[in-house]
Amino acid sequence: MWVLKIGGRQLDNPRFLQGLGDLIGQFPKPPIIVHGGGKGTSKLSSRLGLKSRFVDGLRVTDEATLEAAVMGLAGLAKMQLVQSLVSQGLKALGLTGADAGLVRCKKLEHEQDLGWVGEPYHVNADGLKLLASAGWVVCISPLCLDDQGQLYNVNADPVAAAIAAALNSETLVFVTDVEGVLVEGQSVPELDRALFHDLLERGHLTEGMLPKLRACFAALDRGVEQVLISHLEGVAAWLKGQPAGTMVRNVSKYR
Repeated sequence: MWVLKIGGRQLDNPRFLQGLGDLIGQFPKPPIIVHGGGKGTSKLSSRLGLKSRFVDGLRVTDEATLEAAVMGLAGLAKMQLVQSLVSQGLKALGLTGADAGLVRCKKLEHEQDLGWVGEPYHVNADGLKLLASAGWVVCISPLCLDDQGQLYNVNADPVAAAIAAALNSETLVFVTDVEGVLVEGQSVPELDRALFHDLLERGHLTEGMLPKLRACFAALDRGVEQVLISHLEGVAAWLKGQPAGTMVRNVSKYR
């Protein structure tokens, strides 16, 4: 089963959404989509007089910011995605990780208190498989509940990784707005743990890329064979058997 992760800032782009619909049509079976809120949640927070603050690429989430995240993720971002896909004839269904307890989380432990920021620990794989087998393109925003029913804002990258692992996906796909992982303006065709740590030490990885790559290796550790990071054109090319984007593996095939 395919899992696609879509960045929130891409949802404001009608051309991207049209291209995403075209891409989904190329998959043999409907993929599970996990999307972020990104720019939309930041804009909404600003309108509400809230200052967005990030630590290691993660949004610090107090009570007010959590409310904004709910409005941004379960409201605007989800509807932008679902509206576009449905208008293109796809059976898109917008849910959150909290719906039916599809994705359970716990508070993310960090050296700084990030507030209501969670990390996924359990996925209702049977529920997702049932929805996908019925032909739904399931679109999940990363708002999740813990075992006590507390709602958390969870980064979409680890949610996508957890879902891919729970569904025994061979490949997890991060659909971005760039060709792949860029180093000095050039896309890296393949990235393994050794190269990741080397690039990290040399300061070549942006703060926004770190949660994505950490989620990639978390997925690999839980049984996902490989993770592709690329834009729409790259993913479409890869589906046709052509090399594209950045393929993330535990160990490079070429070392």
